[in-house]
Amino acid sequence: MSSLRQQNAIVKFSFVVAPIIYIVMAGLVSQQAVEGSAPDPQMVANLSTVLCIVYAVTVLLTPVIAGQVLRQQGVYNKSVMIVKLALFESGAIYGLMLSLLTHDIQWAGGFGMVAALLILFQVKVPDQ
Repeated sequence: MSSLRQQNAIVKFSFVVAPIIYIVMAGLVSQQAVEGSAPDPQMVANLSTVLCIVYAVTVLLTPVIAGQVLRQQGVYNKSVMIVKLALFESGAIYGLMLSLLTHDIQWAGGFGMVAALLILFQVKVPDQ
């Protein structure tokens, strides 16, 4: 494995690990006592619905967006890989936001696992 390919593999691995770190953070926060009022359940329902739709659209548009970058670059390289990684990781960040808001680790777990699986199986490591 070339040095550049190893570096690219490390970048991909860090994006796979990030959602797991978010889940751990959400778990630690969810164990803390909640002071003050809980968020409005209707607001959480609306926000979670919007974030699910946004992430689904993001996942569906990732090939189109990455394809645009690929056409500009001329070859599948680190730039294309990072665009795909960032788009897929956004779901893990949405889950972390919802978990921090609701003190419920399930949001980070659900979004995080989907993001990690997409990164693991849908993003190839370039040789360049």
